[in-house]
Amino acid sequence: MFDIRLKTLTLQKTKSQDQAYRPIEAVTTRVSANLIGNIVETNQSNGTSVASMSHLAPEVLRLSNPDTVSVIQNGWGTERYKFVLICLIRSGASGVIEQYKVQGYTDIAESNRGGINPDTIFYINAVSSTSSKHQKHNPLVKSRQVITGVDSNVPFNIAVQRPYDVIRRDSDEYNSAADPFMGDYGYTNVKNNVNVVSATKPELSDVDNQSPTSYLAKIFGTLQEAASVNSMNLANEDNRMCDASELIHNDTLSTDNFVMALNQKCEGLLSSNAFRASWLNSIDPTFLKDNSRCRIINNYTIGESEYMNSTTADSYAATAIHNYTMSIMKRFNLGSIDFVLSNASGEYSVTIKSAMSDTIDDNNFVKRMANAFVMQFKTEAMNYITNNNVVKMSATVSAQVSSKTTINITLDGVNYTPYEFQSYADSLFSPVVSPVNPNSTEDNTIVGSPIVSIIRDAYSAMDVSLGKIEANNVSSYIKNSWNG
Repeated sequence: MFDIRLKTLTLQKTKSQDQAYRPIEAVTTRVSANLIGNIVETNQSNGTSVASMSHLAPEVLRLSNPDTVSVIQNGWGTERYKFVLICLIRSGASGVIEQYKVQGYTDIAESNRGGINPDTIFYINAVSSTSSKHQKHNPLVKSRQVITGVDSNVPFNIAVQRPYDVIRRDSDEYNSAADPFMGDYGYTNVKNNVNVVSATKPELSDVDNQSPTSYLAKIFGTLQEAASVNSMNLANEDNRMCDASELIHNDTLSTDNFVMALNQKCEGLLSSNAFRASWLNSIDPTFLKDNSRCRIINNYTIGESEYMNSTTADSYAATAIHNYTMSIMKRFNLGSIDFVLSNASGEYSVTIKSAMSDTIDDNNFVKRMANAFVMQFKTEAMNYITNNNVVKMSATVSAQVSSKTTINITLDGVNYTPYEFQSYADSLFSPVVSPVNPNSTEDNTIVGSPIVSIIRDAYSAMDVSLGKIEANNVSSYIKNSWNG
């Protein structure tokens, strides 16, 4: 059983230009075998860490062409509210109290006698939880996007490929060959059986999956852990991939206390990522009428922005900046941040102008988290954004997790191009989300087997009998495989 107490709700009216899908995909033409070999060689220490992967990520993963507009209820040009709901949840089993920040958007922006229409539907974009007992010392417990599918009237499906899905899919490829009747672990047509998310089957995705660097570190790290856990299986690719699929973990909605608490009051949330305003009334009849706790802002502006389906070099860089910024901000419990980044001098520079937290009112905490953001952004993001410091760029960023992110970027030092990302709904165009044609005979993967196969082949070339990894063998194997 769960007890839920609603603290505050902030709604702000908005509408915007279309946002576009731009999922990550494997680069199969310019992977550096030597770089992979060097990373594998240091696997016994920190070879699969985010810092180690930062040089490899731009060589292995890229953002694809944005050829499809992402789907949002009633279209991006419709007025709606973006919202932030803060609540406290006590678990009956443990008695632990957690503070939840639930962030997302509504289907419409209609008022009813000065308040919100009780039939308004709230769609959850992301959920973050902090322990109310240790907020300032251990500020972030979990932060995850809620990925949902599209209605049947949309001419494509939504596929999600987190590290979990990529490894599970590759493991399923083996299992299906051995036994085509293995249910979730076996596909009769692996080539086209990506993890399709339906409108009634939402999925959770850790916010660090928005970072290609962290994404790659998870895949490498899981396979390395599988090798360490059961070295007897290293000689057998089938067994090793099955070991990895068991090790990698992905939470479901049924493990989220907020979802469970709300579902306890109003059944149905587990089969959707949405709830009605009237559900909040059923929890606390005075909540939506209390102006001190429920705030509605009806003013909004639409900023200048290049089209989000642009294929220019600066659009790819701006998208990468947005993805990394959101991922790292959510991890450090920052609600908004303004900063400048550049490598024009040849060195990486990230300078914070201002920062705030949505849930913790403590200047020292915010300063500490802002400094942590800078260090993490330099380590994790700058190599990817600049293609390992090859592309010279400068950008100003004004980011709000629950609102929008404005990026002004230049690749020539003179002409700045503005981009406005609707961060309040970034799960709808997350880099691990992709539209797929349900009738296509092509391989509908985002990252899929190409990158996993290469990593799997790398581990096949390892000699770990004495804990030693033959990096040169790995490099040679990969180079020969990809050149062939």
